[in-house]
Amino acid sequence: SSDVCSSDLMVLSKTIAKIRKEKNLTVNDLIRDNMSKSSYNRFAAGKADIHSHYFIELLKRLHVTLTELEYIDRGYVPKDINIYLSRIKKFFNKRDANALKGIIKILESEYSKIHNTEYQHLIGLCEILIARLNHYKLDMNQNILYRYLINTSSWTRYEIILFNNSLFYIEPETLSILLSNALKHVHELDDLNPQVVEGFRLLSNAIISLLYQQEPTLALYYISKLEEFQVKEEHVYERILLLFFKGIRKKLEGYSEIEYNKEFNKLYFILDVLQMEEQKRIFKNAIAKL
Repeated sequence: SSDVCSSDLMVLSKTIAKIRKEKNLTVNDLIRDNMSKSSYNRFAAGKADIHSHYFIELLKRLHVTLTELEYIDRGYVPKDINIYLSRIKKFFNKRDANALKGIIKILESEYSKIHNTEYQHLIGLCEILIARLNHYKLDMNQNILYRYLINTSSWTRYEIILFNNSLFYIEPETLSILLSNALKHVHELDDLNPQVVEGFRLLSNAIISLLYQQEPTLALYYISKLEEFQVKEEHVYERILLLFFKGIRKKLEGYSEIEYNKEFNKLYFILDVLQMEEQKRIFKNAIAKL
């Protein structure tokens, strides 16, 4: 809470001191009226803790977010969750259920040491993927990741990342429940990163998942929701996706091949102009599969 000092802040104290020096700020420039010089020096040396209010003020004056600070403190190494997500995706794409089971054992061991719930959520994700690979129905009510997401009333990027990495493997009925819950809150994050419309990307991934699971009615419903988004000029990739889904919608609604191919040809033309060859290949493969 805001009135409790956390000793965890001391772990980051030397990194704060390092950033201050690299930004050519004096101690007085940094602390000003925030705290005493002696208190800061003890904190920077890792000898004393500070109130969380002072810590947040230091971040503001360094123009560094907590996420950035932690990233620098780790030596510019991604968080464990991102490393594990990358491995999980790799093994799932290789259809290696045994490797995913191996990751579960590692995560269980890590959780037993520090009881970080992130490890439990990743275990839940692995269970979902293993069930998909082995073609058996998972009792989602017993899955810790599903229970966490379905009961979360406030979504941040953490929940979005977990959902985005699992939605392609979740059954349509469950997907719709989670998607409805996520979209209630996800638009609130758009101002944090104006270059990315979080809700749009999330909905796009969900639509593709539904199409691959042969749920055209649900996919059409969410395409209509997607087309309600106010996509600005600077949101180039979102506009590209809109062309793709416009073509898909026309195909699903029974338009002639000439009509829906008009949208796809516009898409290919834009990708050619932007020299996005890999994206063009991905879209062509997706359209062929769908």
